[in-house]
Amino acid sequence: MPPLLPPHPSDVTNALERRIKVLEDSMRIPGVGGYAAVNYSGGNPTVLAPGSFAPLLSPGPEVTVSLFSGRAIVMMSFESGITLPVSATNVMGRNEAGVRLSGVNTRPIDVTETLYHARSGAPAGVQAADQVAVSRTILLEGLTPGSTTFTMEFRADKIGAVFPYVGGIALVVVPL
Repeated sequence: MPPLLPPHPSDVTNALERRIKVLEDSMRIPGVGGYAAVNYSGGNPTVLAPGSFAPLLSPGPEVTVSLFSGRAIVMMSFESGITLPVSATNVMGRNEAGVRLSGVNTRPIDVTETLYHARSGAPAGVQAADQVAVSRTILLEGLTPGSTTFTMEFRADKIGAVFPYVGGIALVVVPL
């Protein structure tokens, strides 16, 4: 079994592509199927209004599926980078993503179902930079059968001179 984390940070995108392919291949159910979308470009979520979820300048990912039973498994992931300045005090950065539904089912992002990466403080004389991959899987129930679009949107909260970035974004939806 391959390691959970690639041995070198530059391999994260390749590892993400491989994992998405494995998920896609393993989720194919005759007549139902799984759906995946990616956004490799990502962007800086601080261009968005603080505290509000919205698409990045390079929008997506987004998938449209036909729900049969009113249930779906949603898997989200992104690579998150947060850089804090040298000798930072009273600083904090947080990248967050969630899924908005439109179509037959319309609902805003539920903050109890988001995924995020947060970082605060930096040691004296050192610029702190965190780069991690985060993911979350949720089960949505009580949906109306029919065509529904799942769209990942983002927000960033920051205090002080913090530089957040998200990329390598993936969204997988499996109707049950």
